[in-house]
Amino acid sequence: MITRVAPTEFLIKYKQLHDSIFSGRLVYQRPFQSLDWDLILIPGRQRFGVEFSDALEKAGRGCGDHNVIVTDFEPATATPHQYSIVMEWDSKAFWEIGRELPCLISTNYHVFGRSGQWGMICYFDDFSCVGGTESFMQTITGQLGGKDTLRQQFLDHAQQEGWLLTNELVQQILAAAGWNR
Repeated sequence: MITRVAPTEFLIKYKQLHDSIFSGRLVYQRPFQSLDWDLILIPGRQRFGVEFSDALEKAGRGCGDHNVIVTDFEPATATPHQYSIVMEWDSKAFWEIGRELPCLISTNYHVFGRSGQWGMICYFDDFSCVGGTESFMQTITGQLGGKDTLRQQFLDHAQQEGWLLTNELVQQILAAAGWNR
């Protein structure tokens, strides 16, 4: 089930939590408030496979999160959080985001749980950055084959023909996750 959240409702119910998780900085500048959180990089931004969605759900539920909050966030925009939803965990839920909020297809957006123990930034540039507490990250990386597997999947994605990021920017992003070549 997906519930739309009006901008004023987001500001009242979720903004303080959101701002305690996300720093507003770019991925290569440490995008989460907690500098202790590990990061992983995931190819894609919306049409995640079932394996990733299930791993995210298991890790999120392990933190006590029974649903997910999604909100637009474009640093250059003066009015973020205009398009927000709360959705129940479902391996296909991320596929529904674009149908429910088509504007998120062309902007960056944040995903997080009420626990405040993790967050995900889905970049318009066709990749996502996940960060969280040690236990959250151990669960999600363990479910996805470990950090080395995730690093290789991201590197393969980064080398695809037509990806719009420059090699220099890719190197900065990899460094932020501690995945330097």
